[in-house]
Amino acid sequence: MDSITRPIKTLAEKAAWFTRATEIRVLSVAVSGDLRDAALRVLAGQEHHADNRSPFLRFDDAHAKTDDGWAMRTRRAAEQHEARRTAMAKEGHALPALPAVAIRDLSALAEHAVTLRDVADARCPPLSGLVVLLAPSRVDDPVRFGDDVATLVTSPRLSDVRWIVVEPERRSLDALCDGLDEHAVRVDCFVDDAAQQKELEALLEGASTAGADSPPAARAGAAWPRGVTAPPRPGRAPADPEARARLAISLGLPAASVDGTAERFARATMQAALLLRRGDGPGAIRAQREARDLCVGAGMTREAILAELVLGSYLVHLNERPLAIEVYESASERASAAEMPAMAAQAQLALGATRLLEGQRPAAAASYARAGELAERAMDPVLAIEAYRMTGQIAFDARLETPGTNAWRRALEVAAVAPPEVVQASSAADVARKLAAVCRAHGLHPQAASLELRAQKLETGQSLDVTELLPPSDLPTSNELPLPEPG
Repeated sequence: MDSITRPIKTLAEKAAWFTRATEIRVLSVAVSGDLRDAALRVLAGQEHHADNRSPFLRFDDAHAKTDDGWAMRTRRAAEQHEARRTAMAKEGHALPALPAVAIRDLSALAEHAVTLRDVADARCPPLSGLVVLLAPSRVDDPVRFGDDVATLVTSPRLSDVRWIVVEPERRSLDALCDGLDEHAVRVDCFVDDAAQQKELEALLEGASTAGADSPPAARAGAAWPRGVTAPPRPGRAPADPEARARLAISLGLPAASVDGTAERFARATMQAALLLRRGDGPGAIRAQREARDLCVGAGMTREAILAELVLGSYLVHLNERPLAIEVYESASERASAAEMPAMAAQAQLALGATRLLEGQRPAAAASYARAGELAERAMDPVLAIEAYRMTGQIAFDARLETPGTNAWRRALEVAAVAPPEVVQASSAADVARKLAAVCRAHGLHPQAASLELRAQKLETGQSLDVTELLPPSDLPTSNELPLPEPG
């Protein structure tokens, strides 16, 4: 789809120019969340460009209000340099080690600058210079972040270091780039929403109107002459429907996956999405119910649950929330009966959100708590953490400290035993900070400090110590004590 490939292509062209034109100091990239992963792959790939001679350092750590991340980036710089030394040694190149770490009374930003200088100086042929790919996953204070980056870029000791800075849909480096003039390049990497909608509508319309006998490309929405069927492949007889059904069953698939039911389901789903885009809410609901019923009748349980979740979202969108609640309850019951806890958790999350919109706060909290339990059964720690976070937030909003604290404790217990890189993508750090605020409000300052330290580790993907595997046991449990306003 051109609406997606066009901005990535533009970014690739600008990145290649930055790689070749070594007089450019800064490539400032503003990218939307939906293109971030693709953009970072393109940018990181420039290290392997035929014209590049500079090693890359990549930092994705958040630039948060409570922790700007420079200390973590300093550690990562040393780790990446050591990994490069090992890799180059296998090819016969002796990349020097970094100097021994000295005890210096420097700020985290200044210490990072010193480490970058050390990395840039520890070189061997054919390497020269250094490129820093700075792509924080979160920027809480764009002005402070921009000032930090400007300090590093304009430092005379780092004049041979070049920078690729990726920001989430905003630019905090505009003033810096203006000052650098032709030595800075800016590029936007956003999807054209209007163009994307037209492409999706064309795709959905093509797929929804394709007949059962249409070629696979046409059924997927690709351009295809109407009424034209590809000729049979030489030497291959048409497939016997009964033989196809037997083969599907032998592979553990429902016969409906090959008897045309799956294709009718896909067409009904696409038709529903197209009708909703065109403003025909009742038509979209009818088509999506048809898709759900097709799956139920064919024994395609997983697909039926998915169709029901989509149906519920359509009803919420059309302000038919009581009906959406019924649909989500049905999806949860269907998933639980089929022993699909992950899907049941998703249904309960949707149920909690919809009940919250309806003002049914106790019922919403119960749904979120149930979603957390199901997510734990499904071994999905991120989903469990988010569910328990919402459970606790609802309780605190109702000024019920004990159930709120218990829910947030449970979220941290899940986070403590999950892989750090997985937990980093969750809101566990935010939960720890909120619990720290509760402790501080009650004078439990050591517990608050412990929780804030834990929040930093959770946010930066560090492993917890044995003593940190559970939240403090003496968190406040009385609803009679004053509460801080939840963040």
